Amino acid sequence: MTEKKLHGTFKITPITPIHISDGEKYQIFEYYIKDKQFYLKDILKFFQDNYQNLEESLKIIEDISFTPSSEYIRYALPVYADPKEIQKTTSNAQQKSGQEFHKFISSKHTQLSPEFKKIMKESQKKTTPTQTKPSSTSPASQPSQEIFSFIKDPLCQVYIPGSSLKGCIRTAITYTFLNNISNQNNKIKEEILKNAKYDLFKTLVIRDSKPFTLTQNNSNIPTLEHFAVCQIQIVKKSQNKIKPQGGIILAECLMPTTQIDIPFYIDLPSLISLKEDIKKSLENNQKQQKYYYYQQLFDILKDPNKFQDSLKNFSHALIDSVDEFYKSTDQNNPLKNSFTQHKTNNEILLQLGFGTGYLSKTIALVYTPDERNEIQKNLRLGIGKRYTPENPFPRSRKLITTKQYTIPTVPMGWFKLDIDWKQ
Repeated sequence: MTEKKLHGTFKITPITPIHISDGEKYQIFEYYIKDKQFYLKDILKFFQDNYQNLEESLKIIEDISFTPSSEYIRYALPVYADPKEIQKTTSNAQQKSGQEFHKFISSKHTQLSPEFKKIMKESQKKTTPTQTKPSSTSPASQPSQEIFSFIKDPLCQVYIPGSSLKGCIRTAITYTFLNNISNQNNKIKEEILKNAKYDLFKTLVIRDSKPFTLTQNNSNIPTLEHFAVCQIQIVKKSQNKIKPQGGIILAECLMPTTQIDIPFYIDLPSLISLKEDIKKSLENNQKQQKYYYYQQLFDILKDPNKFQDSLKNFSHALIDSVDEFYKSTDQNNPLKNSFTQHKTNNEILLQLGFGTGYLSKTIALVYTPDERNEIQKNLRLGIGKRYTPENPFPRSRKLITTKQYTIPTVPMGWFKLDIDWKQ
């Protein structure tokens, strides 16, 4: 270990599909699905290459049945979803295509030159959204819904943001920290967690992953390795049944794959300095107790063994919560064998990204089921009031498809975490 910083690499291995959203959605004219493959059109390139004939180009783009040549495909992905659920071509979808196109042209993902913006402005004066009929070559499955895109950098390259992983790590360590001092003053604990000025986690810096690369398939169409479009379904436990709630969501997801390296470091000088500032600032009548809390968290962050152990503690609690959920239903936990193997090996399993839920993203597991129900009632979380210690909040989950499961069955966002500390 260096004297100034603790350097290391988080090595994450996805176990179930992970979706990290950038807040963007692909509109229905931006893609098509054919033969269980998702094709993302390069709308901007097509329009820029064909702007001389503005009206005809707009009609072609707004037609959701438009299937461009390979040079106008950004990339393709496999689709793991129930074909019956995504085959929903409608006239409403066709109308929406025309309405959404002009919004797309001015979106933040679209970078136009001043000259091209001028051309677009003129074209909008001359043309209105059209409602062309789908052609006879319409794709086999054309959903009417949007598809959630995975987060991308300014160069439109997919990556895992360090901020997302840091939120996951922070929750896990905070859980262990609070669990170890659960009998102490709750008011003081809340003050410590809310005090941004003395946030010891500021000294933990996690970098972004390297961008995922595009490769060429046999049709000369780029493919995004280790990714697929998956179907997500919100479900809710009613008595001992797991029942679907609402419609489906389609999203780009990182699939179970090989290890991904994300570098990080803990700034020890800043950590020590911050602890000394805290010690000086505390009021005398609460100094000893407050400083004790900060010291516990400080010890976790500066010691690699305690750091890893704190993550394992939360990992085991999170796994147990999933097991308990399925035990109270008529369905088997699809991750039971994987959980058993990783717990036997004393490995760290955590959840990352969209759809991972209340228990994964908060420190709720510090509290008993009865206390969680009281929190749900006071904060008005979720819907309904009939939560009990035997059937606690939350009852809803987001399940997702995989290559093996073509209907949403698997909990989202699980990954194995290893830590390589640099000497």
